Amino acid sequence: QVIRATTYNNLGCYFRARGKLNAALQYVERALRVENRVKQADNPSRTYLNLGVVLSMMGRHDEAIERTETAVGILQDELQQADGLRRRQEVVSTLVVAFH
Repeated sequence: QVIRATTYNNLGCYFRARGKLNAALQYVERALRVENRVKQADNPSRTYLNLGVVLSMMGRHDEAIERTETAVGILQDELQQADGLRRRQEVVSTLVVAFH
């Protein structure tokens, strides 16, 4: 299931880059649904960030802000629980993207 969520998220990024925003939205939402069912989701914060980007590109800015704020909350929790410098760097890097 984790691989499926990652694949859907990647497909969402692919379609977003191609300007096919409806397809991108469908795939990122699928990724999020899978991640919500799986306790050991790979990176739900990244999925929420991708969803926020797609929604913003579609002009749905209020929804985009909500999803980005969700991502930031998840990342802040992850940062507090992160073991090791490498994991902390990954979380901080993703936070930087969120605040960009």
